[in-house]
Amino acid sequence: NSTTEAFVDASSTIDANGNVTVSAHSGNIDGNGSKILSVAGAGGVVGLSASVAVLKDTSTTSAYLGDSVDVIDAAKLTVSATTDRKASTETWGATAGVAAIGASVAVATFDGSTSAVLGAGVHSGADSVEVSATDDSVANAWSRAGSAGVVAGSGSVATAEVTSKVTAEIGDLADVDATGDVDVLATSRASTKADAIGINIGAGAVGASVATANSGAKVHAEVGENASITGKSFDLIAKRDVKDGAPTAQAYALGAAGGLLLGANATVATAKSTGETVSAVGTGSTITTIGAGIAAVKAESTSLQSATGLGFASGVLSVGA
Repeated sequence: NSTTEAFVDASSTIDANGNVTVSAHSGNIDGNGSKILSVAGAGGVVGLSASVAVLKDTSTTSAYLGDSVDVIDAAKLTVSATTDRKASTETWGATAGVAAIGASVAVATFDGSTSAVLGAGVHSGADSVEVSATDDSVANAWSRAGSAGVVAGSGSVATAEVTSKVTAEIGDLADVDATGDVDVLATSRASTKADAIGINIGAGAVGASVATANSGAKVHAEVGENASITGKSFDLIAKRDVKDGAPTAQAYALGAAGGLLLGANATVATAKSTGETVSAVGTGSTITTIGAGIAAVKAESTSLQSATGLGFASGVLSVGA
């Protein structure tokens, strides 16, 4: 977990002929991202094993102008924060014996924040202004479990979740006087994938495979109270979106239990979209566009969920769910 910040401290003064950019970016060294791999195995008359991998990222990325900063002049003022991180967990568990019991658990979660803010009482005389926060985090969890014995049982559990907060904000009492566009944009394209597979073989075989994927970002684009904003156009947009056509939440569970006498298996795959998307202008604030300029306040949410559960059981007595 980490903190990445770019800022101009409170009550500072900026006077520039060109562009002014305050930008913070958080990412991984390469496309593989952060990864945890856990492998466990056991054998004997009684074989017991557990393979567990948990990765929880609560990192914060923020770019801001502190309270009462005065931007006397600039061509374009940009305050932007971006998060593009990937977290993956992978577990493998195998047991064998007269009695073989095993568990494999993989958990990958993002619960941090990405924010771009003009603080309370900021004055901007820049020609145009953009305040933007974007989160493209990816959480992946893979779990594999297998057992073989006279009595065999295992559980495979994979959980991938993103509940990060994305905020783009112009604060209370801010005064933005622009001749060009003023944009306040908060966007999440976070995605999750959970994959659980469990195979159990024995005279009596029992198994469970559970995969849960949740895309639950909280996305806010806001103007505080008693602010004054003037520009050629004004866009205040909070958006949750799909990236490159891939599901925002994808869950796959496969379970198989084969027993000479008893085969019992439970398979559950859950993909869901929670969270919230909010775009709001506070009490007492004034938005003014120049000429035929348009003011837009939008909250948009697009999601795609995919869940697949496959279960197989065989034996003199077979039970599946």
